[in-house]
Amino acid sequence: MARVQESSSPIINGQIRQTNLRYDSYVTYDATTGNGTVTYPDGRTVEYEYVNGQYKSPDAVYDKLVRDTDGTYSLILKNKTIYEYNSSGKLASISDKNGNTITIQYNSSGHITQVTGASGKKLVFSLQLLQLK
Repeated sequence: MARVQESSSPIINGQIRQTNLRYDSYVTYDATTGNGTVTYPDGRTVEYEYVNGQYKSPDAVYDKLVRDTDGTYSLILKNKTIYEYNSSGKLASISDKNGNTITIQYNSSGHITQVTGASGKKLVFSLQLLQLK
């Protein structure tokens, strides 16, 4: 049975979201069932049931989730936009139907450090930790 959940909560999985970027999308994998759950950039979650070696989209969901042998994922939207996720389930790139691609890089803590647009322009993020004295 598939599940779709709407959420606009600033707290996800017990963590406060510090940003509301369109890159806040990820995939989680349930090792028991094999099901994959996608959290979309708008906060909506969709569970894809793993059946006979592939993911089945829930009723009224026209997107397709694919898990590659290397543990990465592809989410193909109805409009032909492709979201690629790394083996940790984090969004790695977004490609439109014309092949224009945005790539996202992360640091070892899982924070976005750089977004590179199709034109090659880069948006670089730096994280500064607060120090209490």
